Amino acid sequence: MLEPQLLICDEPASMLDVSLKANILNILREMADDRDIGIVYISHDLASLTQIADRLAVMYLGRIAEMGATEDVVRTPKHPYTASLLAASPRTNPDANRKRVLLPGEPPNPVNLPTGCNFAPRCPKADEQCYRNDPERSEFTEDDHEAACYFPVEDVETELLERYIEAREDGVEEVLEDGMAP
Repeated sequence: MLEPQLLICDEPASMLDVSLKANILNILREMADDRDIGIVYISHDLASLTQIADRLAVMYLGRIAEMGATEDVVRTPKHPYTASLLAASPRTNPDANRKRVLLPGEPPNPVNLPTGCNFAPRCPKADEQCYRNDPERSEFTEDDHEAACYFPVEDVETELLERYIEAREDGVEEVLEDGMAP
């Protein structure tokens, strides 16, 4: 019988109902722990990733925007794209009052990427250096929490929403509040 050291899972539970998804995630976690297998779990489902991953890398158009221990990245995201993804994730309490954010504009064409930061065309905080240079990943904690951004998010609860409100006032697309469509 084969004894793999690495298992690559590309959206293994994306089309499953909640109970089956939970079972698959539990099996993968048990395999990783019991058999000492490394798992690369590729998904758009942040909730699944937080359940299975020890470390998390968030990519935007083929580049790692942020990576680190899953708990660090989820609790204190530093890249605006990561913070936007987390703001868009479903919450366990649907009645909770929360601010939702839509990113302005459209993603760049992946075949013809812009110079500089790939996220700059959608980031209201971007300035000249963002359009000219692709930022290196910088460390934010002793646990190798890194993000590639000249203007890292400091306070997710207020700063991210303020960035997008500023963008709206400057004529950039909409911001949703409390999950309601404009």
